[in-house]
Amino acid sequence: MKKGKKETIFRVCKLCQRSRKLSRSHILPRSFYRRVKGADSQIYAITAGPNPTARQTNGDQIQHLLCEECEGFICKIYEDYGTQLFVDPTQITENADNVYILRFQYEKYYLFIISIIWRAAVSTLDAFKALHPLASAEKVLRHCLLRHTLEATSDTDIRLDDFIKITTLRLTDPTGQIPQDVLDRIMYGLNLERGESIEEGLHFYLVIDGYLIVISMFPPRSETAKRWEPRGKLRNRKHLKIPKVPYYELSQIREGIESIANARDTNGRHPSL
Repeated sequence: MKKGKKETIFRVCKLCQRSRKLSRSHILPRSFYRRVKGADSQIYAITAGPNPTARQTNGDQIQHLLCEECEGFICKIYEDYGTQLFVDPTQITENADNVYILRFQYEKYYLFIISIIWRAAVSTLDAFKALHPLASAEKVLRHCLLRHTLEATSDTDIRLDDFIKITTLRLTDPTGQIPQDVLDRIMYGLNLERGESIEEGLHFYLVIDGYLIVISMFPPRSETAKRWEPRGKLRNRKHLKIPKVPYYELSQIREGIESIANARDTNGRHPSL
């Protein structure tokens, strides 16, 4: 291959299941990375642990997954709406306790989040190994994305939102030690927390634009899912109410931010946000 020439890959598209020329698909939408980077070309990726380390990266997680047609379909139908939801000032109002998204399109936003975890589940990138437990639900998720529906199958009354629950929280720092614009530029990739049993579900979380999104997946017809009423639960309404929560009250977020504060690069320097 000549230097600078892009590799052409022909494989089965993960969405339409046809053998096509595949595009370089972002697992997490590119616009999220753009907002984190700002004017910079790279970001710091933090590896948590007793001695957190930082390395520079362009941040993009890319793989040949979708054909050009399906890539455009996902972008037009879901991403154009979902990626702007938290940053469009004409659609947002807030008070001391909550953020409100006006003229909210529940089904479109729900399927936007599903499109992210579906891409991560079908990816073979090491960064998304935690999503492999979703493989058993891949066909159902793909069916819903292709048909713009929450009906899990055409011959049952089961809906995706019966057993996959989405929670959204606005991260804040009432102490003022971390400015809101800094919190808004902290991004977590998809991480997994398991319940103590299958009935207690799998919980995937990510942080984008200063919002914590938790995707909780339970067995179909789960009694736990029926009783699941966390703060910030996504509801089928014409507006989205998002509670504000101090980041330090959420252990996984607090520990992640502490890792950022303690991280050092290979030269022993602290990466500035």
